[in-house]
Amino acid sequence: MQLLQIQKMKSKQYILAFIATMFALLLCVACDDKKGENQTTQLDEFNHRVRELSRNGDPEGALKVVDSLEDVGFISDAMANGMRGSVYYIDKQFRTSEYYFKKAVADNTLLEENPRTFVNMSSMVASGLLLPRQEYDEAIDIATRAYAVAKERMEDMDKTEVAALLNTIGQCEVEMGRFDEGEKNLTQSIQMQRLLTEPDTTGQETRSMMRYIINATIAYMNEYQYERAMPWIEEMEQLLEDPICERVDTVFLDMARSRVSFMKADALAHMGRLSEAKESYERAMSTHYGRTPDGNIDAGSYLEAVGRWEDAAETYVALDSLMQQRGVPLTLDNIQLMLTPQFRTFLMLRRLDDAVVVGQRICEALDSAIVWQRKNDSAELATIYETQEKEAKIAEQNAKLSRHRLVTTVVIVALVLIFLAVYSVYRYHATRRLNMEHKKLRQAHDLLENANRNLEKLNKQLAQKNADLLVANERAEESSRMKTDFIEQMSHEIRTPLNILSGFTQIVTTPGMELTDEEKVEISRDIIKNTDRITGLVNKMLELSDASSQTVIERTEQVAAGDIAMAAIEESRILEANHLTFDFLQAEGADFAMLLTSQRHAVRILTLLLENACKFTRPAEATGEVEVTDKQHVNLKMCLWENSIAYVVEDTGVGIPPEEAEHVFEKFVQLDEYYDGTGIGLTVARGLARRLGGDVVLDTSYTKGACFILTLPVEKEEKTTEGE
Repeated sequence: MQLLQIQKMKSKQYILAFIATMFALLLCVACDDKKGENQTTQLDEFNHRVRELSRNGDPEGALKVVDSLEDVGFISDAMANGMRGSVYYIDKQFRTSEYYFKKAVADNTLLEENPRTFVNMSSMVASGLLLPRQEYDEAIDIATRAYAVAKERMEDMDKTEVAALLNTIGQCEVEMGRFDEGEKNLTQSIQMQRLLTEPDTTGQETRSMMRYIINATIAYMNEYQYERAMPWIEEMEQLLEDPICERVDTVFLDMARSRVSFMKADALAHMGRLSEAKESYERAMSTHYGRTPDGNIDAGSYLEAVGRWEDAAETYVALDSLMQQRGVPLTLDNIQLMLTPQFRTFLMLRRLDDAVVVGQRICEALDSAIVWQRKNDSAELATIYETQEKEAKIAEQNAKLSRHRLVTTVVIVALVLIFLAVYSVYRYHATRRLNMEHKKLRQAHDLLENANRNLEKLNKQLAQKNADLLVANERAEESSRMKTDFIEQMSHEIRTPLNILSGFTQIVTTPGMELTDEEKVEISRDIIKNTDRITGLVNKMLELSDASSQTVIERTEQVAAGDIAMAAIEESRILEANHLTFDFLQAEGADFAMLLTSQRHAVRILTLLLENACKFTRPAEATGEVEVTDKQHVNLKMCLWENSIAYVVEDTGVGIPPEEAEHVFEKFVQLDEYYDGTGIGLTVARGLARRLGGDVVLDTSYTKGACFILTLPVEKEEKTTEGE
C-alpha cells in the first residue's frame, strides 16, 4: 500500500508538471491577442489555480505555474513575486513569503500595474507576517503606505481590505503605547466596515467587523489598558444584539459571544469589579464554545486574575490535550503561551510534582524549539539564497538569449510529446513493478504475523521484568524527592531575578526604545542587584557544599572577639537597613578576649546570623517594600560563657516556634514561604561553627522574636610547671 501511495504521488507530480507546461503553451500562443479586461480575468483565474495547488499540498507545482506565467511574459516580475509570496505563505514558510511579498511591493511596478493587488499584498505582509512577530514599526510603515494608495483610488479598492489596513495600523499603535492615535484608527476602521455590513447578505462583512473589534480589545488588554478596552467590549456586545448578526453562522456567533464575555470577565477582574466579572464569566461558560477545550483555555486569564488556581490548572490540562490532538509544535512562542502559565499555576497550587514535570518539559521543549527554529530559519534562508542565485542566473541568461516565440513553441510541443511517450513507458513498467511488490508485501504480511506471536511471548517476559522494576522504583523515589526539594527551592529563588533580568533585557534590546538617563541608571542598578542575587545564591550553594564537609577547619589565627563582631556588622550592612535599629552590646572583658580560630569563617557565620535577623524583621517581605512606621530592633550581644565567647543575635521579627528549633537548621527549610531565600543560611552557619569547635543554637526561651547564639572557643593559655 505504501508503494502504491508513493506511485500515486509521483504520478500526480507528473500530471501537474504537464498542466503547467500546457498553461505556458497556451499563453505563448494567445498572449498577443488577449489584452485588457480579458487578460485581467485570466490573471485572476490563474492566481486562483495557483492558490488551490498550494492549499492541496503541492507548492512546487504552484511555483512551476508561476514560473511559466512569468517566462512567457503574461505577468510582470513584481506580480510573479507576489504570487510566489502567496504560495510560500500558504505553505507556512513565512520568512520566504515575507521576502517575496516585500520584493513585490518594493517599488512602484506592481502599484502601477495593479493597485488593488498591491494593497492586498501589503496588507498580508503587515497583518499576517509582521504584526504577529510584534514588528510594529515596519508593519505600520508598510500598512500606512498601502492605505495612502488605497485612499487615492478608493473607488477601485476592496473596502474590507482598506478597513483591515486601518485596523492593523491601530493595533500596532496601541501595542506601541500610542493609545490616542491607535484609538482614532481603530474607530475609523470599524466605522468603515460598518458601512459594508448593511448591504451584506452573506454575513462575511459582519464577521470581519467582529474580528476587528476583538483585535482592538485584545491589543488594549495586551497592554493592560482595561479601562480603554471596556468601550470596545461594550460595542461588541451591542453588535451581537443587532439584527444583522442573524446573517452570521451560529457557530461563529456563539464563539464571538463567548470570547467577548471571557475578555469582559478578565478586564473587570483586573479592575476590581469581581461580582460583575463573575457574572460575565458564567455567561461565557453557558455557551457551547465556553464548554469546549478552546473555551476553557480562554477562561484561564480570568481564573488566574481571581486566584482560582485549581480551575486554571484544569484549563491547562485541557490545553495539553488540545495541543496533542492538533499536533501543535512547541515553538518558543507556544512554550511561553502554553507551558509557562501551566508551570506558574502548579507552583501557586504547591503541586510541586506536576510543576517539576512541566519544568522538565519546558527545558526539553526549549532545546527542541530552539533547534527546530534554527533549522526552519536556516532552511528558509537557504531557499531565499538559492532563489537569489537563481534570479541572478536568469537575469544573466536573459541578457545573452533572444529567442523567437515560434522556436519556443516548437520546443515546448516537442517536450510535451517526449513527456507523454516517456510517461507511457514509465507507467507500463511501474505497473509491472507494483504487481511484483504486491507479492512481496503478502509474504511480508505472513512474516509479520509470526513476529506478532513472538512479540506476545516477549510481552509476558517484560511483565515479569516490570514487576522486578517496581522494587527498583521504590528505591529511586527517595532520590526523586531530594531532587524535587532542590528544584523547588532553586526555581523559587532563581525565577524572580531571572524574570527581572529578562524583562530589562527586552526593554533595552527593543528597537527604537528610548530611555532617559535616570531610567538607564535604575535599570543598571536593578540588573546589578539581581545579578548579585544570583551570584550570592551560587556562593551559598558552594558554602553549603563546604559546610557539609566533616573536615575540621584549621584554627591558626589569633583574633580579638570584638574584631570578628565589627567585621560581621560591616559585611552584613545591617547598619544601612532603614527598617530597624541596631545595638551592639559587650560584656566586660569580652571585647579583648582572644580566639584561636579562622577569622574568615568566624566572620561569615556571624554575618549570616545578622543577615537572617535583618531579613525577617523587614516589613512586607513577600510583597515588596512599604513605608516603615514602627521600626524593628536587632541586638548583638557579646559575652564570655565558660570557655567560649558567645555572640547573641536577638531580633523582634516573626519569630520561630519552639518545636521548629532544630528543623530550621536543616537544608532548604523555610518556615514562611513568602520570604525570599533558599533556606540554607542557618545550615551553613551551624556547619561552619561546628567545624571551628563551636555551635549555633536557637534560644527557645526568647519570645520577642528570634534569638540565635553563636559560641566559639577562646584561646587556652598554656600553663607550664617548673621542673617538668
